[in-house]
Amino acid sequence: RLRADSLIGRTARANLTSAFRAPDIEPVLSVAGRAGAPSVWKNVSSTAQNIRPINISDALGRVTPLRIAPGKGPDRLPNVQAEPAFQKGWFEIQDEGSQIVADLVYAQPGEQVFDYCAGGGGKTLALSASLDNKGQVHAWDADRNRLAPIFDRLKRAGTRNVQVHAADADLSPLKGKMDRVLVDAPCTAEGNLGPRTRESGDYRTFIAGVQEALLRRALELCRPGGRVVYSTCTFAPEENEAVLDAALRAFEDVDVVEV
Repeated sequence: RLRADSLIGRTARANLTSAFRAPDIEPVLSVAGRAGAPSVWKNVSSTAQNIRPINISDALGRVTPLRIAPGKGPDRLPNVQAEPAFQKGWFEIQDEGSQIVADLVYAQPGEQVFDYCAGGGGKTLALSASLDNKGQVHAWDADRNRLAPIFDRLKRAGTRNVQVHAADADLSPLKGKMDRVLVDAPCTAEGNLGPRTRESGDYRTFIAGVQEALLRRALELCRPGGRVVYSTCTFAPEENEAVLDAALRAFEDVDVVEV
């Protein structure tokens, strides 16, 4: 618990306290700083037998068959990237939070899906697997360096239904045509409960503006009746509820649904 407390800044602690009621917050604090366990999903685009790509353990860490538990003491985690099956593209490594976000998009075969903050392409691959190589996934990120690894990952996975757009690409022809849009927005990363958290008030104000702009563009890309999934890894209401409220004021025909 001491280690967990030392990793959580004052602002993050306040947001956690408002997001979780006691004693619900105790399990969250107890896992802060714990060694991460790699999670994998089977690539349905490979020649292996098709199964659902997601296999989730709950938030308190109870394991599923596709979650690899960390070693104890000095033991090291297995280097699953060295496995021939990984090199052949039979499975992907992706943390469970990202798997859950991709699954909440509910992408269906034949649909047009846009991954608006694609990063290294992990969620893009998961969305592609959900489509069973039918339909199309569009991947875009403002940072071309973050997006660069996606090309090798797509090739290794044997993915054939992903179109990668450059940061300066003209996306206007896609407006109103996407069935699903995922915005896994950049944020202050409070949900990581670790050193990556950025608690500066100036940065939070800046990033909230970026998030609002991203969500507005995502809503423009989505067709009437489609689904936009907005996610962050922070508990800060300024980066979640406030961003959604601003978007709802700008787009009166948008409904919020529970997931």
